[in-house]
Amino acid sequence: EEQEEQGSHFQTTISPPEWIQGKWNNGQGTEFECTKSNIIWDSSGNIYKVTGEIWYYTIQDIDPEIVEKQTDTTYTLQYKVSASETRKFNFYKISDNKIESKNFFKGIYTRK
Repeated sequence: EEQEEQGSHFQTTISPPEWIQGKWNNGQGTEFECTKSNIIWDSSGNIYKVTGEIWYYTIQDIDPEIVEKQTDTTYTLQYKVSASETRKFNFYKISDNKIESKNFFKGIYTRK
C-alpha cells in the first residue's frame, strides 16, 4: 500500500460558523478571536492558534483527530494536543453578541 503525501489524509482545517467569528472577551482578561478558519488566543504573552496546534501533529504524520460540529447556536471542536490530551471547545450562542463557552475558555463572553 502506497503512503499518501504526508499529512494529506488528515483533516487539518477548521471552519467556525459565521455567528462566532469575531473577537470575544469575558471581562476578566481572557480574550479570543474566531476567524473563518482559526481560533486565536494569547496565553501569558504567547499567541496560540488552533491551526498551529493541529499543524504540529500533522507534520509528525499523526492524525490530530479533529471533531467539529456546528448548528445555528452551537459550535464544538476538539482535537489532540498530545498523546493523552484533547483540547475541547464548546460554544453556545446566547445572543448575537454573547456566547457561553463550556470547556476551554470557560465562561460568558461578549463580542468586542
